[in-house]
Amino acid sequence: MMSQPTPPAYIAPQRFDDPAAALAQVQAIYAASVAHLREQLQHFVAGDTPAQRVRACYPFVGGRTAPRGRPRARQGAGVGCGPGPNENKLKRPVMLAPNKNDQ
Repeated sequence: MMSQPTPPAYIAPQRFDDPAAALAQVQAIYAASVAHLREQLQHFVAGDTPAQRVRACYPFVGGRTAPRGRPRARQGAGVGCGPGPNENKLKRPVMLAPNKNDQ
């Protein structure tokens, strides 16, 4: 039997000033996507073949950086390419929890 999977609910990007609130939102998006994929996998294992691809998404974080004076010789991991908008997917948000206030 082929079924039409229900896509996960769209969650619009939001702006945060509080790291704890931002982390909670990221974890909620991640948990909803994982739950959606697990549910679809359970249907598939039970013999219910989806009519189309099953999709979910990783949460992403974005920011805008301003130009600065002289560039540093060494840049750490996660540094944007240059001034302007920068975005990145968060594939394991649970790993951010211990360091959330240090970012």
